[in-house]
Amino acid sequence: MVDCAISELARAGIEEPISAVLADGGYWNSTQVAATRARRIDVLVPAKNRRRTQPRKNAPPQGDEARRMEAILDTPEGQARYRRRQQIVEPVFANIKYLRRVDRFQRRGLRACQAEWKLIAATHNLLKLWRATRIPAAA
Repeated sequence: MVDCAISELARAGIEEPISAVLADGGYWNSTQVAATRARRIDVLVPAKNRRRTQPRKNAPPQGDEARRMEAILDTPEGQARYRRRQQIVEPVFANIKYLRRVDRFQRRGLRACQAEWKLIAATHNLLKLWRATRIPAAA
């Protein structure tokens, strides 16, 4: 995902390096987190579900990387940084899913779904631009 983001930013003419990755717990993979950190990109991904009180029966071994991540996310600063994800990414999905009522793909197959998602994302961005540049109605 980081490689894709870097190539998309380069295509958009943005040369500033990615400084941090904020991701959902479903993206947790200690090997990938360590590899991303080796590229000097800060990573905040919860290694465990913070709401779960009992450990999972078949949970994978977490290791040093998970302990380091949880120590960061246990600090007020780490929690505040991770909460930024709710302000950056989640509103986009809420808008697309609930306000525009796009809750499933209409076509089958990976390529068809990728094309459909690009169209959905493009129209989302066009709507944002249109709303931002509209002249307000006279009062």
